[in-house]
Amino acid sequence: MRHAVESIQRGGGRRAPDELFVVIGRLQAMLSYTTIGEILSGDAAGFLHSIREQCMRIHELIYRYYVQYSIQSALAPEETWVSSMNFYSIRHLTRFRYSHPISESIMETRMNPRSDLSQHCLNFSLSVSPRCRVFSYRDHQGNNVQHFDIPGEHNQLVIVAESVIEQQDLPEVPDFLSSDAWDALDDMVEASDYWEMLLPSTFAVETPAVKLLARRWVSPDATTRSCWCAN
Repeated sequence: MRHAVESIQRGGGRRAPDELFVVIGRLQAMLSYTTIGEILSGDAAGFLHSIREQCMRIHELIYRYYVQYSIQSALAPEETWVSSMNFYSIRHLTRFRYSHPISESIMETRMNPRSDLSQHCLNFSLSVSPRCRVFSYRDHQGNNVQHFDIPGEHNQLVIVAESVIEQQDLPEVPDFLSSDAWDALDDMVEASDYWEMLLPSTFAVETPAVKLLARRWVSPDATTRSCWCAN
């Protein structure tokens, strides 16, 4: 597996992250030195779940480093990569204190930064106290969601999310858009599932000035859609 990653590294022209080799080493050690008897006498389901999680992590790291990066970075000269990228270390702490012990905590967190054309999440970890097993899934919008269950009594709950982000320079915002920009937006809304974003928002108040602007700049049929998109 390590030789395969090194081959990908030579072909992709990017140095593999240290975390990738750490996960590979941990997985190889578990598969090489854990006996069948130890697996059967212990938590077999937990062992298989750990193997699956590590395989998924290896896949995710390879995908982020060698597949999901911007075309601009791939075509740019290698000496410009460092100058066009910024790295940020983020630590987010959440602490719940309870006046009386609670019997159980069931929670989802959305603290895992996304990777897209402008940024890459190089590393992410979520630690929970009291200790528990953290699971993850990807929601319909492409967000990585962590969830856990603490079934025992506890007086406080501490969640620490840590990540390292690689951010590239964003393209300049154009001075103006083309005349058919609203039509393109309306077509995109009609063709995709954006119903959650189209609901009225309490953060955007529909004032007489906004209604007047809508009547001046968009057709009656598109007024509602365009105002909702602005929300």
